[in-house]
Amino acid sequence: MITAADLIWIATASLERENPARKGFSHDEIRQRVYSLEPDHGFPDATIRTHITTHCVANKRPDPGKHRKLYMNPDGTYRLYRSGDPCDPGRKEGKTVPDANRIPAKYHDLLEWYQSGDAGHAPTSETDPILALQGIGKELWRELGGGERFIRALRANWYGTETPGHKSGAASSLKRKRAL
Repeated sequence: MITAADLIWIATASLERENPARKGFSHDEIRQRVYSLEPDHGFPDATIRTHITTHCVANKRPDPGKHRKLYMNPDGTYRLYRSGDPCDPGRKEGKTVPDANRIPAKYHDLLEWYQSGDAGHAPTSETDPILALQGIGKELWRELGGGERFIRALRANWYGTETPGHKSGAASSLKRKRAL
């Protein structure tokens, strides 16, 4: 049986595939697509609405769903979550796509479309050589005691032997002359 979260993903994927130039879709567009694809899905309308706005949205705090199937754009529209999109830390392990064994075969082409990269995915470390460099050098930082400690040590003598706000040069020699 298909889950509400998978149905939301399928509806959004079908909208994106049909409208590749669009950056996102409204809550109502996704909801209407759910009903046009699976009119007898069996979920209450409130469940569909909540999954679109809360349970499936990667960049929202989990409540309680941890899916990363949708991403909410700044304008309030939704699109499929893509590798590399920011997400709430509580959703880091959330599902991003339906399990092919748990959705009807008629939707498998959407999974293939999405996974082939035709869906406009952000590059991943598997496809982008720059992103593949992520994490290189972490051993060095560990040996230095971490990045914060290293930066603090560099800044400890930021102003040389003087303390911040201390004047040198002519002002200091003028003070010494007055003291004599």
